[in-house]
Amino acid sequence: MRQSLKARRAHDWFGTELPEPFEREDETWDIFPIATRVDLVGVTYFRPAALQRTNAQVEVLFREAHAEWGLATARESNALIMVMNPAYQRIIGLGPQALPFIIQSLREQVDHWFWALRAIVGRDIAEGASSLQEAAERWIEWYDREYP
Repeated sequence: MRQSLKARRAHDWFGTELPEPFEREDETWDIFPIATRVDLVGVTYFRPAALQRTNAQVEVLFREAHAEWGLATARESNALIMVMNPAYQRIIGLGPQALPFIIQSLREQVDHWFWALRAIVGRDIAEGASSLQEAAERWIEWYDREYP
């Protein structure tokens, strides 16, 4: 049996076999959504439907991870150690839904969010910035322009 394009892409993305759509004589029905397509700044990716979260859930997860990250790296000066912290990595894992919370955090206090922003967005908006403050301003301006 030939695999549908949707199933091949899902297999390539998730690395596992996913169910084919249920076939009827007159139409094709999806039994359940496999993934939600997300388009962000020219990058398309698929998030498994089982991982969909409300913004309120993402906010709680973000705030918990942010607090944990802050405590764990408060006295750390090595940026690589800061961004490799498991709590910081969980924030990156929240994906584009974390953007408003990261940007709000940048508005309140400039911090090392640029690695996470690059990872989520797929490009460096603040490339060439000479200071953390300038990088924060560029990301905030970009966010305000893209998400008015």
